[in-house]
Amino acid sequence: MDGNKDFLAVVLTVVGVLGFVGFFQFFGDELGVHSGPSAVDVVMSPVELGKRIVRNCTPCHDLTSTRRLTRVGPPLWEVVGRPVASVPEYKFSRALLQVGQQGGVWDEPSLDQYLADPKEFVPGNKMAFAGLHDAAERRALIEYLKTLISPKENLVAPLIDQAILSLSADEDGSSFDERVKRGRIESEKCGACHDLSSEKKVIIGPFLMGVVGRPAGRVVGFDFSQPFMEAVAQGLEVWNTKNLDQFLTDPKAMISGTKMVCVGIKDQQRRKDLITYLKTLK
Repeated sequence: MDGNKDFLAVVLTVVGVLGFVGFFQFFGDELGVHSGPSAVDVVMSPVELGKRIVRNCTPCHDLTSTRRLTRVGPPLWEVVGRPVASVPEYKFSRALLQVGQQGGVWDEPSLDQYLADPKEFVPGNKMAFAGLHDAAERRALIEYLKTLISPKENLVAPLIDQAILSLSADEDGSSFDERVKRGRIESEKCGACHDLSSEKKVIIGPFLMGVVGRPAGRVVGFDFSQPFMEAVAQGLEVWNTKNLDQFLTDPKAMISGTKMVCVGIKDQQRRKDLITYLKTLK
């Protein structure tokens, strides 16, 4: 008889413990009892972590494909791989404009350094953020920013752009050095209005050092024409081999009202040679 009582007591104890555990499993979150990390937190991917961290950026930056300008900062859509200070209509600091003129690009290493300490990486920039000091958090944030791209992004375009120059070698059998030499001779006509040296002086027109790959309309100290800046606002973001070839063919046909006095270079080979040479000015 006493054995039955002991057995019953054990059963009731087990049932009580299981009920107690079940109660906290069911209501633990509501009561704030669960203090340890959940399984979701433990296996969170860098992109998911970056998505959480990027919330700190939203007060100053638009992260959507609308690329909305705010009064504080430029949009971050497709920022990874974008030339520095190349968002049309946004007034960048003089410090960032200079980085852009020198060919700066927001690749992963530069973003990592900038996010770690914006003022140290680019002294004089307007960024109010003090920096993200945790390296793992910076990597996660950059991984998320890499996802902010348009589905219709044409990854083949850079290859096609490069092919414009490559074709000229096949057309006349000239070596790269020969085309650069011809392009340098062609560029002497440009020297009347443009500085082609590393001094980057503004003469009648903007300097041409680093022009290939440079954000259009972003030369400090040069007053671009209103029609030119309208073209920038409508999509002329960066000087590449394709749009340079079009501009050099007939500047006024491409941008009506531009201050460019050159009537254009009608010979296709001469344009390609000139662009080949301009690509060496870095």
